Amino acid sequence: MKQVTVADHASVRTWLSRFGPQTTGMLAQRGLKLFAESDDSGLRAVFGVRDRSVVYPVLPYAPITRQQLVRVIHLSRLHENFCLMGPSDWVNFAESALEPARRLRSVDYDLLIRARQETSSGGSIAVTQARPRDALKLFSLQEGYEKEEVLFSPEEFQPVLSWIALQKTLREQLVLVAWDREQPVAMARTNARAGEWAQLGGVYTTPSHRRKGLQKALLVTLLNQLSKQGQGACLFVKKQNLAALNLYFELGFGEASDFRISYWAR
Repeated sequence: MKQVTVADHASVRTWLSRFGPQTTGMLAQRGLKLFAESDDSGLRAVFGVRDRSVVYPVLPYAPITRQQLVRVIHLSRLHENFCLMGPSDWVNFAESALEPARRLRSVDYDLLIRARQETSSGGSIAVTQARPRDALKLFSLQEGYEKEEVLFSPEEFQPVLSWIALQKTLREQLVLVAWDREQPVAMARTNARAGEWAQLGGVYTTPSHRRKGLQKALLVTLLNQLSKQGQGACLFVKKQNLAALNLYFELGFGEASDFRISYWAR
């Protein structure tokens, strides 16, 4: 198991991209280092490590060993707190290679995918594409999304880091917003885009404006824009979020696999 050199980085990414939505979000992340092991038959295992804090087993069905995982953790010099993420079978195996007492928490998701296709209009709700200049107006939505969907406790919210992340997202991703007069009340966006797939995220509506069809309108518009640009969509949704699952199935998403994120302390 060794880190992929710059010279081999593109070829490994190209090879991995054939796995489609299972690896799209992982490969599109900046600050990603790839670690690979190969034999005469070709690549046997590939891991991605982002920002020394997130470990991806990025080959969905290839076997891994405890020795490979431990080697990656050692080579990547992970931060004190890190997470494992990927198909549930992979992460469950990876968890067995680590000290159980160091696991902080785990969250299970469904990975849903939707092939490139256009659908009928989401209705008469006004939807606009957000720009970096809209960051201040959108910050309350970002805060609500993180506190409700991302963080395990609202007290974990860090305004400065959230502000930086929002500005970066507005510069680099496709962000759509629904408004009530001058107030943004719902958003949906891409988190990562690579090849023929885009990973969606940041899907959030303020509590006072839910059950009004805002998310359906946003997602229909977003999916149609991606389709025109040659991309299908994938996303992760918590297994217990039945309302969101029903909406995604209505929009043509299908379940692809189980997905798990596991948080650890070194």
